[in-house]
Amino acid sequence: RENGVWKVDGMGHPQLLRRDHFAHGAGGDPVRFLSEHMQPFFRRFVREVSAHLPGAITLLEPHLVFGNQKEAALDTFVGMDDVEQCALEPHWYDLGVLFLKRYTAWLSFSQLEDRLVFGYEAVVDAALYMIGHEQRRALPIGPRGSAAIIGEVGIPFDLDREPDGTAAAYRTGDFSAQRDAVQRIMQALEGALASFSWWCYTADNSNAHGDQWNQEDLSVWSRDQVPGAMQRLGMETAAPAP
Repeated sequence: RENGVWKVDGMGHPQLLRRDHFAHGAGGDPVRFLSEHMQPFFRRFVREVSAHLPGAITLLEPHLVFGNQKEAALDTFVGMDDVEQCALEPHWYDLGVLFLKRYTAWLSFSQLEDRLVFGYEAVVDAALYMIGHEQRRALPIGPRGSAAIIGEVGIPFDLDREPDGTAAAYRTGDFSAQRDAVQRIMQALEGALASFSWWCYTADNSNAHGDQWNQEDLSVWSRDQVPGAMQRLGMETAAPAP
């Protein structure tokens, strides 16, 4: 605000004044975000961690990639062939399932190609391609390339929400849609021989409030799916996080 990037208007609402403020450097030249900001940050972070923990492997999470960036994204780490003791850790989700909170076996979305994908096998192939693209981004890291682990992958378990906001499976006990959504993702992960960590486990997940963050409900465990468990453990139902 002090630099004139935004202000508060007469109604008390924030108003953006300079939309391209962060797109140009002090001299007016276009900012090269990867080489001038992201890579230097990664280098310094890896160096500082390694100085205190010589045996540590630092995981680097790159920016998300969409269709018009897919070729340039392969160059994210070009020039970092001298950086060791790190591995790539991108996140990947089936965006059709994640955003719509609905599983349709024959339909999804490819963010790398900015298009809908039709047909079960085509959806799996598209997922395999996207995961492979993330793995290829690790090749320029270090003198021999770097390992890659999909740092987040999972599904929302509150699929097929009803008008009252309750997921159908929480009422019927039928989790077949969730099972099939996981199966489709696993086909792609295994086809890519990908290492991954599944998101997520939330100890206080509930049907009503999910993971208690950002309306997400991705936890593989929920206290509401274990009848009587909380009472047997002598635990009370927790209030949702603010």
